[in-house]
Amino acid sequence: MRSKPFWKNDRTLLSYGRGLRASSFLPPDLGRHSKGLTLSVLAAVAQWERDENILRQRAGIAAAKAAGKYRGRAPTARAKTSEVLRLKAEGKTVAQIAQTVGISRASIYRAFAETV
Repeated sequence: MRSKPFWKNDRTLLSYGRGLRASSFLPPDLGRHSKGLTLSVLAAVAQWERDENILRQRAGIAAAKAAGKYRGRAPTARAKTSEVLRLKAEGKTVAQIAQTVGISRASIYRAFAETV
């Protein structure tokens, strides 16, 4: 069997109709308060881990920006504003413009609003 990263094993097992059994992780008979405490601790650890990931991501983005390698997502609809306005001047409907240019109707209306 090929080894896979641990975060992909759950998807692999589920695709074969199997699941992960976590019953050995928790004691079988927890009282109501103990179960709540255990789940609260797990939730707190998950939240802490998520916050740490966000901090690492922000640090990575800041480092990439400092190196001049981070530009964010390229604008797609706003880059086509001139074409949208040209088609509108030709008398095309919003639906026809959306189909021709390949952007949503909301983006077309936004382009109209920004140029007024």
